[in-house]
Amino acid sequence: GFLRDALLGRPSYDLDLTVSGDALPVARHLADVLGGAFVLLDEPRQIARVVVQNGDETWRIDLASLQGDHLQDLARRDFTIDAMSVPLRTLLTGDWQSSVLDPFGGRRDLEARLVRAVNPGVFREDGLRLLRAVRLAASRDFSIEAATQDLVRRDAAALAGISGERIRDELLAILATSQAVQHVYLLDDLKLLCQVLPEL
Repeated sequence: GFLRDALLGRPSYDLDLTVSGDALPVARHLADVLGGAFVLLDEPRQIARVVVQNGDETWRIDLASLQGDHLQDLARRDFTIDAMSVPLRTLLTGDWQSSVLDPFGGRRDLEARLVRAVNPGVFREDGLRLLRAVRLAASRDFSIEAATQDLVRRDAAALAGISGERIRDELLAILATSQAVQHVYLLDDLKLLCQVLPEL
């Protein structure tokens, strides 16, 4: 998401890092060095978050262990616009845009303002991605690509296994956008609205 927003010229305080080896001790050390809080997100998958307050800005730095090589790791992402990477050292030099690894056409989809699934199984791997697709479209003024919309409809029931808190956060983020009404209709069209609010 950091690269996506940087390429769009938007500020972002969420950074996802992959590291070779066990990411948990790296995250603990980073939290100590930055004076931040260490949050264990998923011990079996070696994912942790470092939360750092910098004035009015709250940085969330998620660290995960690299799964396979870089291409295999990016293939596990949800959407093409989030399946890009750049070496951290290159990112820090300031001349990073020509070094972006983009195997799934994320930059092309950024220019076309499209949310496109990396592969047909992304929503079955994590049902919250169904709502995340709508939130990204709503917050960035993007459209969800037609085949990805078909995948959302196919896998809408995958929301059933997601915690209420996670669903609430995504729904509230959609409702907080300037195009909330349009995207509530989209939730309905994608068969998600009654999954989120069964009372309807």
